Amino acid sequence: DYRRYADRLGIDIRMVASPVLGSAEELTAAGEVLLAMGNAFRQGRYISQQLFEPGVPEMFEAARQLAVWSDVLVRHYFHHPAALAAELERVPQASVSFSPDAIPSADQPPGHLKDFGAWSNRVLWSLAGWALDQTFLPAMNVLRERAGLGPLPDSMSGWYARELNLVAVSEALRPRSDDWGTMHEVTGFLDLPDSHRFDPLPAEVDEFIRAGATPVFIGFGSLTPKDPEHIRDTLDLIEDVVQRTGCRAIVQGLAEPGAGTQSILHVGRVPHARLYPRCAAAVHHAGAGTTQTVTRAGIPSVCVPHLADQFYWGRRLYELGVAARPLRRTGLTSRRLGRRIIEVLESDAMPGRCQTLAATMGNEDGAERAAELVEAIGR
Repeated sequence: DYRRYADRLGIDIRMVASPVLGSAEELTAAGEVLLAMGNAFRQGRYISQQLFEPGVPEMFEAARQLAVWSDVLVRHYFHHPAALAAELERVPQASVSFSPDAIPSADQPPGHLKDFGAWSNRVLWSLAGWALDQTFLPAMNVLRERAGLGPLPDSMSGWYARELNLVAVSEALRPRSDDWGTMHEVTGFLDLPDSHRFDPLPAEVDEFIRAGATPVFIGFGSLTPKDPEHIRDTLDLIEDVVQRTGCRAIVQGLAEPGAGTQSILHVGRVPHARLYPRCAAAVHHAGAGTTQTVTRAGIPSVCVPHLADQFYWGRRLYELGVAARPLRRTGLTSRRLGRRIIEVLESDAMPGRCQTLAATMGNEDGAERAAELVEAIGR
């Protein structure tokens, strides 16, 4: 729910077709299905068919209303109903990508496949394009037919806006590929204004940090388990990790805020931009936003990807030398996680690489660059 941000920033927001899953039990069941798949294309099909397409009619109608009074429509690259609405209303549009792993390039393979070089990557992208079309194109073209428009030749032509696709990542993490289409523009991370990023830490968090050795952050964002059994299992694992490593930990989203021991503090919603720089390392799911917030903080990561682009980001941080080798959620054990935490905490080279990367990212203003590009296509 983004309404609390909207109120503070003075913008209007309307929630549409949300939530698709209304209970913790349904969310847990969906998460278990996705984790069990392990294959990015199968996960993508499930997300599209079960979690996205049920809301398409309502999202399309809302997008048409938005397009009518908009000078430019900005949308997520996957949001084909909004793309169609902008096309019907003849409104310029910009798509936004939060990870480059779905943009074809000889520089990298699709998703989290292994990189065997440019020739192999081109072949893999050709195969991936076919697989993506089998998964996503039929539903996209059904909606277009209902709107009276002809079919798209492939799914990607409906994803990325021809005028502009904002690749909202740092050049320090992923420079622009020379073979990307001209519509792809790397902007830098789209962060909130400093006045909103840097809310003060709760007093109990500040006190815990000051009371001992610099803690490790552990949290998996919206992918944190919701049902009691999964929460208990995850808590047991984290407690074992803390005992194995001898570290202190700030754990998010698993217990009542303020609960814990001398070695563990549980927290709820906290400003990560404030918290991460005061941690020794971060264990996280490698979501795009968390990844870039951690790297901007200048601390190493232990990535535990669950699905989709998280596998890409986990691998990318490892390649850059600012993270341990990623550990899939399905392979998570206290022994494996503890070993990786010790690795990043005891590394001599990793802190310097983290600080260099953070300094480069600190000079970027992704939101300002994105605004300039959007304004240019709206003129």
